[in-house]
Amino acid sequence: MSWLTYFTLNKRDENSTKTEVIEKLKFKLLEESFLQELVTKLNNENRAIINYSELLSISKGANLEKKIKWIDRIGQKSSSKSRNGDITYGFIFDLFHEYFIEDGIKNLKGEKRKELINYIVRNFTKNESEIISKNLNKSYSDWVPKNN
Repeated sequence: MSWLTYFTLNKRDENSTKTEVIEKLKFKLLEESFLQELVTKLNNENRAIINYSELLSISKGANLEKKIKWIDRIGQKSSSKSRNGDITYGFIFDLFHEYFIEDGIKNLKGEKRKELINYIVRNFTKNESEIISKNLNKSYSDWVPKNN
């Protein structure tokens, strides 16, 4: 197989993964004013370093060229910092559940769950570091209420 053929096949595979996210996870259509407010909230509450166009892309399920820096040390719907000051993922799951994904994400299993985890890993960093998929998956398990 020539280098060009290999490169072309890999590009096609990359693009099909991008499409799969949108097919498996249905994203809601959000109003511009709401997204603007959310950008302000995420930045002002030190949850993420993000701009409007990045949030717009995320809200549509598109992959970004430059990852969003997730810096949240507060956690899901809380006003106090995490116990050990680490970056937390609870609020990112809240965003996808409440705002971005049709029918939410609390009952994701199998391929849909894997796609969500991979999507977040592809489009966000944990401060300056890459997000580790298995750690994010564990955080998702901890985030999902046990009585659901």
